[in-house]
Amino acid sequence: PAVLGMLPAVSTCNGSSSNCSRSQLLLPSFSTASAVRVLLTLAMAGIASSLNVCVLLGALRARRSHIRTLLVNLCGADLLVTALVMPMDACWNYTVQWAAGAAACRLLMFLKLFAMYSCALVTLVISLDRYCAVVRPLSIGLAARRNRAMLAAAWMSSGALAAPQ
Repeated sequence: PAVLGMLPAVSTCNGSSSNCSRSQLLLPSFSTASAVRVLLTLAMAGIASSLNVCVLLGALRARRSHIRTLLVNLCGADLLVTALVMPMDACWNYTVQWAAGAAACRLLMFLKLFAMYSCALVTLVISLDRYCAVVRPLSIGLAARRNRAMLAAAWMSSGALAAPQ
């Protein structure tokens, strides 16, 4: 019987009937737990995407400031995660196997890693901006240029770190 989404073990023989043994190889299958995981992932992706779009639209309507630039970039990075990573994981759980080939696998893994790195690195840029605001409060005039440079470095670093895929 299938246990925890696994197919039962298969019998193997090495040529003679006296040497047949039962293998402990369990193959993955789509189970009820997998279906629940897929539905929860898609529901969370939908909720997170809609909330990120609301925040992004609000940020785009706000007056221009260096904080707005940081917030727009963070929303963009979060939307990449909710639009790429979460649906990709749901599809992987649904199909249980990969049938699209090696090139598509590499491309999707690059996009997945790019989205995850960009989210983390943009959060780092926001932390560094807040650090500079506390340590050097009178250098607010340099914040916009400094943040643009750090954001460019964060996005390029995300691509470079994801590129080995």
